[in-house]
Amino acid sequence: MKLKRKKKILLIRDAAQCLVLSSFITYLLSFAVINTEFFNPFVKIVQDFSYLDVYHSERMSENQFNPEVIIVNIEHRDRKEIAQLLEKVQSGSPKVIGIDILFTSEKDSTIDAQLSKELKANNVVQGFILREDSIIQNHSKFRNSNQGFVMFNFNPNERVIRNFNGYYEVDGIQYTSFATQISMLAMGETEWNSLEYDEALKGETPLSYQGDMDSFLSFGYEEFLNTEDLSFIKNRIFLLGYLGDPTGNPYDIEDKHFTPLNKVVAGKSAPDMFGVVIHANIISMLLKKDFMFRVSKVWEGIIALVLNYFLIMYFMYIDKKYKISSRTKRKITILVVSLLLIWLALLLFKVGIIFTVMPIIAFTFICASTIKYYKHLIRYLQTKLEFKSFV
Repeated sequence: MKLKRKKKILLIRDAAQCLVLSSFITYLLSFAVINTEFFNPFVKIVQDFSYLDVYHSERMSENQFNPEVIIVNIEHRDRKEIAQLLEKVQSGSPKVIGIDILFTSEKDSTIDAQLSKELKANNVVQGFILREDSIIQNHSKFRNSNQGFVMFNFNPNERVIRNFNGYYEVDGIQYTSFATQISMLAMGETEWNSLEYDEALKGETPLSYQGDMDSFLSFGYEEFLNTEDLSFIKNRIFLLGYLGDPTGNPYDIEDKHFTPLNKVVAGKSAPDMFGVVIHANIISMLLKKDFMFRVSKVWEGIIALVLNYFLIMYFMYIDKKYKISSRTKRKITILVVSLLLIWLALLLFKVGIIFTVMPIIAFTFICASTIKYYKHLIRYLQTKLEFKSFV
């Protein structure tokens, strides 16, 4: 009994030491991969791809209609035409109008006066470009108090739009995003505060996509101007932005972005969603209170360490007990654990929880591979020092 107890203690100690060694190797590998130019293409591929995107794309294959947001394509229309469009939209009494286009300078005074009148309405939200060192916004002649930055997030490494910033701080000043400002105006201050959205939208927020362009009622410029019955506009949110020329042109990539809804999840593909449609998704998500919760990296790290500690113990045990079949058992165990983790991640994703398991699976492979080197290290140390080990 004493011998068995001693072996258990040695196994527990060796597993802990091997876990520390595996963590150190993982740190060195991640540092080397991130900071070595040779690996840059592979790092970008990993950043651009998530197996959850496959599920997201499949989940959205049957579009659900989102009636709360209506989009009109501004195409490449001039100021006079944009002013006419705004006037027509306002005649239908919309709740909020968001306009994703900049007028940074003055031009024809008569047309500018007409445009300024429409842009300064209390229910109009204007977009601007926020940078760390500057702001690009409408000329003061057109500006009103309802403004929001049009960028989705400020992560330079994120080409696929999976997250968005509702607020962003630069030099101690907090700015509000375009979609957040529109949603706030549409919901009203009382409802907005009761939902504690100011707190919920701190930092990067996972974007719960509601659908692609076909999920929203959209119009081309001429199509909307020729529409006589505007009763559908009343109390709706209207977005004026670019939807291609002609509307919905799949080969037009101006103001287009990669999203998880892209049907091509690996390899070369074109951006799949216009910026104004992403804004529509954020607004729809906020109105529906359809948030997604992300498991923090701290908890993912704790889960990875605890899981792999017990796996290392198990691998060391079977290596000792089953000399011949231990490798096969180890590979089967890693496969089963990996599949279970992916299944769990998909299950949680269905209920709005994002649990990133690929780093945990990668760490499991490293831990399993490190055991052999740990054994060599222990045997070498035993030639220099006297101590017992389970391995």
